[in-house]
Amino acid sequence: MLMVNNMLKNIIYFFLIASFTIFIGGANASQSLEQGILQTYWKASWNDSATVNTPVLGFRYFYFDTKQKKEKVIDIVLSGEQYQQIDFIKKNFKNIPSNFFQYKEWYINQTGILTVDRIKHYVECNANNYTAKLVKFSPDLSSQSPQTDKFETLASCGQNGRYPYLTGYHLKPGLDNVWLKSSPDDNASNAYTASSDKSLVKIKTINSQWIYAAFYDYTRDDRLSEQKGYIKLSDLVPDN
Repeated sequence: MLMVNNMLKNIIYFFLIASFTIFIGGANASQSLEQGILQTYWKASWNDSATVNTPVLGFRYFYFDTKQKKEKVIDIVLSGEQYQQIDFIKKNFKNIPSNFFQYKEWYINQTGILTVDRIKHYVECNANNYTAKLVKFSPDLSSQSPQTDKFETLASCGQNGRYPYLTGYHLKPGLDNVWLKSSPDDNASNAYTASSDKSLVKIKTINSQWIYAAFYDYTRDDRLSEQKGYIKLSDLVPDN
């Protein structure tokens, strides 16, 4: 009887250890995503009075699973303070425009292999959403910077939604029409008329007074109308 009890104890101990090992392995399991584009962007974050913008960095991975013929946008969590995230960007992205860090705006893309701890799926707005924590990124710095505009429809409303890098504006109350200029100068020729019922999207900050902007156009992949020009920030109020 004593021998049987010892055998049972050993068997139970073995299964407990095996189960614990499987649990730990599953918890730390990582996944390598070999076909995709990592995007980092600045998302506007306004104070209550919409007078001060403190942009925050975000990351997304446009994943193209050729085996399962599935495409998805995965919101990526990158640990660390903002200065550490900036160091990561400088090391892993090429062709970074000066305004990206100077004015904390827009986005940049980089192809590469992304390793994440695991992809979490959740449903929000009756749509599938995905998020994962970054473990490692191996950029393909020899490739051209790819465009992701046409893949924005893959994103859902979770996290920061679609086009998180777009900052929208309207004319200030009391202004009915303002000219978009051909250059950032009051004396420059007029390009297009901005009216109070039209939304504008900032493309690039020129200086503390002027931005380069386009009319919002939902029919285009990038949501930017072909009608673009320069306009003063003093004539505008932010949408978000």
